[in-house]
Amino acid sequence: MKDCPKARAVLEYGGLNNRLLVENFTSCIDCRNNCVFRGEDEEARITWERVSCLSNDFRIFNMIEAPMLPVLNKDRGWKKPKLGVIKVNFDAALQDNKACYGLVARDHDGFVLGGLCQLVNRFNKRNVDLTIMGFCMRHLFTLADSFLFFIFTWVPRSGNKAADMLCKLVKDNYCTVDFDVDYPLEIHDIILKDAIN
Repeated sequence: MKDCPKARAVLEYGGLNNRLLVENFTSCIDCRNNCVFRGEDEEARITWERVSCLSNDFRIFNMIEAPMLPVLNKDRGWKKPKLGVIKVNFDAALQDNKACYGLVARDHDGFVLGGLCQLVNRFNKRNVDLTIMGFCMRHLFTLADSFLFFIFTWVPRSGNKAADMLCKLVKDNYCTVDFDVDYPLEIHDIILKDAIN
């Protein structure tokens, strides 16, 4: 930005500090075009006001206003597995030194067979494994060897709401819940909605 003092002044006027402007950007805005094509040179304030007006009008990269074209957030929901298949949904979150996760196992009718939500207080040996979670994952892979087939699939959060809610429950309440068919009340509405749809 050393070679583009006008662009630097416009960006500084807009609130960017010098930490972001230390690199040499060859594709920066060349404000000399105004001199060449119009025969005039604008000050930084006028340029910034024009850019900000365009941004507000068209809501381009504007975090304050809602976008003109709405983002399509398709709620996919939980999909029932085929007959004889058990579907296990898993969600995890990391915050500070804590890791929490939620797991729900359901059959082809959406009936809850069991689940777990747990908090791991800290990472014990980062290069080895997470405490309880590592044990559960190793146990899961051991159990998976006994199945005829299994598939791991990444799904959006909208298709994994029950496990996500369990994960939030653990994170907010610092608790551990292990359940069979008597699942926590916090996920009752989600389970019911998934079973109906």
